[in-house]
Amino acid sequence: MGPIQDLGPRTGRVSTLLALALLIGLGVLFWSTRPAETPPAGLTGPPTYPAPPEREGETELPELTGEFTSQRDASPTQATPQNTARTEGVGALRGVLLDRTGEGVPAHWTLVLSPNTAIRTPRPRQELRFQFKEGEERFEVGDVPLGAYDVWVEAPGANRRTTPVLLVKGSSSPFVSLELHARGYLEGVVLDEANQAVGGLTVTLVSVAKRGDRSTQTDGAGRYLFDDLLDGEYQIYFGARNNPLIGPEDLSFQAPSLHYPVRRVPELGSVLVRVVDVSRSPIVGAKVDGFAPRGGIMSGESDSEGLCEVSNLVPGRYRLSVRGNGDSVGRAVCIIASGARTEIEVIVRD
Repeated sequence: MGPIQDLGPRTGRVSTLLALALLIGLGVLFWSTRPAETPPAGLTGPPTYPAPPEREGETELPELTGEFTSQRDASPTQATPQNTARTEGVGALRGVLLDRTGEGVPAHWTLVLSPNTAIRTPRPRQELRFQFKEGEERFEVGDVPLGAYDVWVEAPGANRRTTPVLLVKGSSSPFVSLELHARGYLEGVVLDEANQAVGGLTVTLVSVAKRGDRSTQTDGAGRYLFDDLLDGEYQIYFGARNNPLIGPEDLSFQAPSLHYPVRRVPELGSVLVRVVDVSRSPIVGAKVDGFAPRGGIMSGESDSEGLCEVSNLVPGRYRLSVRGNGDSVGRAVCIIASGARTEIEVIVRD
């Protein structure tokens, strides 16, 4: 046997490293072959919690509209109609009419039930009107389809005050008190930039609810008045409606009165148009029209002397068109100055 070689410290370190690697490998093999843990009996998924008390039964609230809402147990592409059983069938409306005008209940009046636009039903309701002809103060009308209505009374000189009423199963014959109120008035003043009253200016009041338009003219003091006026939303125009000096302006009216703020217009002028034929004879009944920027518009008709005077004109350059009998027409241009009257002759030719 040959001599024993001394490997020294390097050989000892190699042996230690080999032993450590062997232990790590055995540990990995043990954990990879260990069976998976199973959840305790009775636990099949994540825990569930009950809904808060304040949200319980919220889908059972009665609905009056015919719209659709998605529900929790419906598929994303389906919609379930809301509960409309409360508005199926007919009912009645009972009530009393109370006079607040001081004139007493009129002999003839109309009870109006108009479908409420905020609360709808699957089958659209129609407006209902009931006539009373003997000055009745108490009323009862039947065969009214269940639903939500706006109720009011129409009578000569009476205002319109709407009362909402709901007829549903369980309350299909409600009792209401309706009041008769007097109509009101709206007044105002128009001045020019020199603080002078503007008389003869057209003022138009347009009902947003399409209850009719009304027009008046300012007097010598620049004042205008709309009386016998119903409550509601309006638009007001100063000057010709199709080319006003001011407006349209929105206003909300409620009786008894509204004093509209002072409105000021430019210092205006006027024109005197003499309409003649080619022989310089006056033409009666000729139509005079003219337009200018900034609300300027003129319209009138010649009198027995062939004269047509138009006031309250915005200063500026106007193009005139004058139509006589048949197809005869005349055209001209005139300049309107502030606070002055312009005179012009227009010849109408066939």
